[in-house]
Amino acid sequence: KGGTHMSNTRPLQEANTESNRLTREAIRTGLIMLMHNNKYDRITVTDIIKRAGVSRSGFYRNYQSKEEVLDEVAGEIKVMVLGECPDITMDLHERYLCVFNAVAQGWGSVELLLGADIPPEMTLRLESYFEDALNGHNAKTTYYYSALCSSLLTIVNSWYKGGMKESAEEMADLMAEIFGGKLKEL
Repeated sequence: KGGTHMSNTRPLQEANTESNRLTREAIRTGLIMLMHNNKYDRITVTDIIKRAGVSRSGFYRNYQSKEEVLDEVAGEIKVMVLGECPDITMDLHERYLCVFNAVAQGWGSVELLLGADIPPEMTLRLESYFEDALNGHNAKTTYYYSALCSSLLTIVNSWYKGGMKESAEEMADLMAEIFGGKLKEL
C-alpha cells in the first residue's frame, strides 16, 4: 500500500507545481502588461491580481509583494539581456557595449522597465554581470565596482530617457573613459 500511496501523490505534486508556475507566470505577465500604460508606483497588487486573473491568495501564495514580482521580472530580463553578451573576461568596454546595445536594439522588456519610472537599481540587476569584479577582492575594489554598476544603471536610464542620441558604441566609450576599460584591483 505504501508504494501505491506514493505513486498517487506524485501526479498531485506535479499538478501543484505546474499550477504555481502558471500562476507566477500570469502574475508576472499581468505586471508587465500594466507597466505598458502605468507608472510602476501607481500599480497596486489589486491591479496585478485583476489583470492576471488570479486570486489574492494565489498572489500571496507565490509572492510577498509587487516588488518581489518586479524583482523576478527584472532578473529574467537581465538573464535575457546578458545571455546575449559574449563570455567576456577582463574587457569592461565589451560589457558596457553589450548593455547599451541591448537597450538600443529596443528590447521591449528593457524598454518597459526603463519607461515605467522604476528606480534604476530595480531594473537590470547588473551586479552579477560584474560579479567577478565584486567578489573576492579587497573592500576598496568591491565598492568601486558596486559604484560602477550603480553608475552604469543611472547612465543607461538617462541615455534612454534622453532619446538615446549617442550610439551604443559612444556610450561604451564614455563608460570606459570614466571607469576604465579593464577589470582591475584597487
